[in-house]
Amino acid sequence: MIRTKLLIFTDWFTPAFKAGGPIRSIVNLVDRFKHQHQIYIYTSDRDLHDTVPFENILSDQWIEQDGYTIYYHSPGKMNYARVKTVLKELDPDKIYLNSMFSNMIYPLLAAARSGKVILAPRGMLRPSALAVKPIRKYLYLSLLRSLNIDQYITFHATSEEEKKDIKRIFPQAPKVTISPNLPCAVDDSVKPLHKNSGELNMVFVGRIHPIKNLIFLLQVLRQIKGQLHLDLVVATDDDTYWHECKIAIEELTSSVQVNIHLNHPHHLVKPILESA
Repeated sequence: MIRTKLLIFTDWFTPAFKAGGPIRSIVNLVDRFKHQHQIYIYTSDRDLHDTVPFENILSDQWIEQDGYTIYYHSPGKMNYARVKTVLKELDPDKIYLNSMFSNMIYPLLAAARSGKVILAPRGMLRPSALAVKPIRKYLYLSLLRSLNIDQYITFHATSEEEKKDIKRIFPQAPKVTISPNLPCAVDDSVKPLHKNSGELNMVFVGRIHPIKNLIFLLQVLRQIKGQLHLDLVVATDDDTYWHECKIAIEELTSSVQVNIHLNHPHHLVKPILESA
């Protein structure tokens, strides 16, 4: 049986965790299909906003691990020339881009017309996401439309709503496939929790970014009646927004207890959920 060779370009991959959902989406995809296909991953050797590489990771070389092959590139090694070299060396059957923006412009320009590219916007075409640094994003999307790149690639939408976002920006895109994000493998070790009347335990997991709208949650909690415990499992992404969130936390009533877990890797989230 001939296995499909899949090359994935993604800004971050495990052990990175600060970028949140997009990392888990691609980790779950790789875990699900690595035994059926040849999977190659080209990604950064450091986490979001970090200035040093991961510990115990070999940078700038292909590494075989856990059933797939990965290349953790150092800064400057994600450019058009390098992408062209990787494409020529591997000659993949499919090329998966785990982002709409960022460094994905290089594989888009290098391989879009091959008909092999699958692009997952990962929510980045939502109006709320486009409202962040809108001029830069408008120019980027205008460039893609002017080059007719949307005519050659397949868009991966994770919901009907995301398909609408894609079609709003690329109305002539001929290929938009809907496929929900794959969940991570679960076991039955998480036991049901007992809830006491008049008490509520909540967990918020996500990046500190206006798109995640944590401040809205904190404002709603001002109106809560009864006792509430909130665990914030958050990764810093926007320092200004985090400062605003901390002010909102200080304005909560004494009936709301907030416990902050800052920059926790993914494997430490489960214990917090179990104890919530």
